[in-house]
Amino acid sequence: MRLLHAEQEFTWVRHPQAGESVISQGRVTTDVSRRGMRFVTFETETTDGAGKPLCHSRALFVIRS
Repeated sequence: MRLLHAEQEFTWVRHPQAGESVISQGRVTTDVSRRGMRFVTFETETTDGAGKPLCHSRALFVIRS
């Protein structure tokens, strides 16, 4: 009850084909505390098996203390 999934967005270069291998790598890009809450932004880059971009996603999480 302390974690809120505040927003999420996706930017697609192309959608993967059925049976295609994909690789996703995520990272925390911001972690800011304000008024007793943490605002954490998590971004993911997804590529195909050849390393070409498929999708970029960004999500914001709010964590109450």
